[in-house]
Amino acid sequence: MKLAVAMLCVAMCFAQQPYEIHGVVTEPGVGPVSGVEIVVQRRDNQGAGAAQAPVTVATLFTDGRGEYVLRTSTEGAYTVLPAPGTYVVVDLVLAGARLDSTHPRAELNFSMQRLGEIIGRVVDADALAPISGVRLIAIDRQSARLAAIPFL
Repeated sequence: MKLAVAMLCVAMCFAQQPYEIHGVVTEPGVGPVSGVEIVVQRRDNQGAGAAQAPVTVATLFTDGRGEYVLRTSTEGAYTVLPAPGTYVVVDLVLAGARLDSTHPRAELNFSMQRLGEIIGRVVDADALAPISGVRLIAIDRQSARLAAIPFL
């Protein structure tokens, strides 16, 4: 009797979450990366008017093999990206997928590069007093990319 109840519970749990997004996060020259925070957002265009703003539905972390899995019972358009901060995406084949009865599963893999760190103080050249609210721009001379640095 207990086995039948347990099997019914397992069957019901899987029946309630028929959709899945999964993938692997890697770093060039390193391989799979564990512990990366992944943010999953859903954007539904259902209802009157324009498309809705994306809503964060889950925050996941990659496991020891760099893998993540989201199981959900809600169909819709999903976007999967790393949380901002320590990594930047360098190779992303597909950032989003639409889950529905025709496409219940999606694989979203991406490669990320660990960000560098800039440490310092901005001071007045004459008085050597700290200056607050300064906007800094970092320039990568090799790729000619610009990046605004948030002032913390």
